[in-house]
Amino acid sequence: MFWLSNLFSIFSLNVVLCDAPQAWQFGFQDPASPIAQGIQDLHNDICFFMIVVLVFVVWMLLRTLWHFHWTKKPGSK
Repeated sequence: MFWLSNLFSIFSLNVVLCDAPQAWQFGFQDPASPIAQGIQDLHNDICFFMIVVLVFVVWMLLRTLWHFHWTKKPGSK
């Protein structure tokens, strides 16, 4: 019976150390393992580079529209 109480205490401690979601939570929960922390860090890095690429693409599109507008075309009326 002693092994059963040890098994229960091991599993109950893991549950206690995990974080729980809150109402209207924005963002991830606190990670309960190093793997979860790595996944969150990867997510943050990917989002940063995605925003950098998005800003560059929008800048290129606006620059193209500005320089090649139909009213700036030679010979247009």
